[in-house]
Amino acid sequence: MIIESHEEYEAMLAALEFVMEYGPGSFAPIALLASAIEAYELIHFPIAEPTPEEAAAFRKAEGGPICAKKGHIPIEKMSAVICGRCGDVLAER
Repeated sequence: MIIESHEEYEAMLAALEFVMEYGPGSFAPIALLASAIEAYELIHFPIAEPTPEEAAAFRKAEGGPICAKKGHIPIEKMSAVICGRCGDVLAER
């Protein structure tokens, strides 16, 4: 199933909501609708990757550990990440 227009996208969202609320016990219709909606959204509503600073600030606000691709960033290095000197901090690892 391919969604070809914004009108079809809106209709599929409504259909997915209906099936999830009132539909059959099977997950097949839900999976099919969700896959088509996801494919459309990836093309028409892309989400950019956050910068390292944005990701660190988000994780800090959520109260979770702040990690880099190579591992945990010590708390004493966190201000460098949030201030935009992330490359320096990660290079030291």
